[in-house]
Amino acid sequence: MVRVTWEDAAQMDSETWVQNEGKHAYAPHFHAQVGFLLSSTRKGVVLTSTWSPSLVSARDSIPRGMVRSIEYLEPTPARKRKAR
Repeated sequence: MVRVTWEDAAQMDSETWVQNEGKHAYAPHFHAQVGFLLSSTRKGVVLTSTWSPSLVSARDSIPRGMVRSIEYLEPTPARKRKAR
């Protein structure tokens, strides 16, 4: 399991036309996605949310140039339940 943080392209305006007042500063849009890492190459990464030996759920492809970090996650120990 990994958490991939990536930067996406985004629409800056909600209207079709906006005033050209010189306010054109870039504003990054970061996203984080957790999933099973199916592939990691120089071109990009491929994630899925569900995995089995014979099937995977719909895959997400993120171009390497958009990836800002990949964090490998480790399972946490199960908590013991209180006896009733």
